[in-house]
Amino acid sequence: MAAEECAVHHQKEKKEKRYQTIYCFIIGIFFTAGLIVFITWLVLNPKNPRFMIQDATFYNFSVTSSPDLFTCVFQVTIISHNPNDRLGIYYKNLKASAHYRDQIISLATSIPPTYQGHHDSNIWSPFIEGISTPISPYNVYALNQDQATGAIPMTIKINGDLMWKALSRKFNNKGLHVTCRALIPYGSEIRDSLAAGTRTSIKYPLSVNCRVDV
Repeated sequence: MAAEECAVHHQKEKKEKRYQTIYCFIIGIFFTAGLIVFITWLVLNPKNPRFMIQDATFYNFSVTSSPDLFTCVFQVTIISHNPNDRLGIYYKNLKASAHYRDQIISLATSIPPTYQGHHDSNIWSPFIEGISTPISPYNVYALNQDQATGAIPMTIKINGDLMWKALSRKFNNKGLHVTCRALIPYGSEIRDSLAAGTRTSIKYPLSVNCRVDV
């Protein structure tokens, strides 16, 4: 009887040691993989991309009262730059939209997926449109005041996703949020000339650096 109990106890110890060995092996794999990723991340030291609004060409920019509706049609030139020495960047699901005093005034315009090599730059020129967009009465009043002073504060936002690329591997899918605050020198004289048809468009150089959050 004692011999049987001893054999059972011995088998139990062997099973426990086997489980401990498997457990330690799995922990070792995860630790090694995590250490490799951490060291790689430190070596590569990814930097956020840089964005700039170079210029904007306006085709329509008007507001009506009763009801309060806003219409804008314009094209912006967006420049993005990858400052990294060893990392490429994949951009996807990018959408650009216009905002006036924290109220969205356009539909979101899609920007095609793009790969950007290290120290490369890309230029996008999306059309941004908002036709008869309802806006608050306060913003109608503010817009008329801004046009009277000859400068309209506008924000272009670009939202989407990016992934870093090192050698042949993509990693770390992240959300990308770009905010570009511009002051458009768009007075009532220009507004009236577009409305009357004496001008079909007007282009403004801006050179606005954007805030990038990843």
